[in-house]
Amino acid sequence: MAKWERRAPCRFTNTVEVQGALTYKKKVLTKTANYTCTAADSGAILSVDPAGTTLIQLPAAASNAGWNITITVSEADGGTMDNKVNIGALTGEFFDGVIWCSDGGGDSKANGTSHDFIKVSTDSQSGLRFDIHSDGTRMICNGFAVDASDTMFADAAG
Repeated sequence: MAKWERRAPCRFTNTVEVQGALTYKKKVLTKTANYTCTAADSGAILSVDPAGTTLIQLPAAASNAGWNITITVSEADGGTMDNKVNIGALTGEFFDGVIWCSDGGGDSKANGTSHDFIKVSTDSQSGLRFDIHSDGTRMICNGFAVDASDTMFADAAG
């Protein structure tokens, strides 16, 4: 029997053919309270079902170009959220991007110069999704929500 040993990651410069199943699963982090994301969380899905007002703090954009995460915000019983969730960029680093909404009059477009929070209110519909990545200067977010007046980019936590 061959002995397996750990080696440095491989790089392929030509076509790689796989016979059978090749499976890849993302790491899922489940949170019910405040959480500070780390560099090691890059690529994960962060599932938030808040037990109270919750802050999800993102890492520095400046030192983490390429860092990315998908954040879902849900209420266990569906419907609207029982508690608020705030997703915060580091002080002085702002969001760029858009939250796609079917209605409402809130700020669904980040201005890139002052919006350092995404606010999820208790009127927000369960099942929100935010895909966030760092470009090395700011956090870029593309999100999905029902009402832009309930889920929006903001200058302060809600």
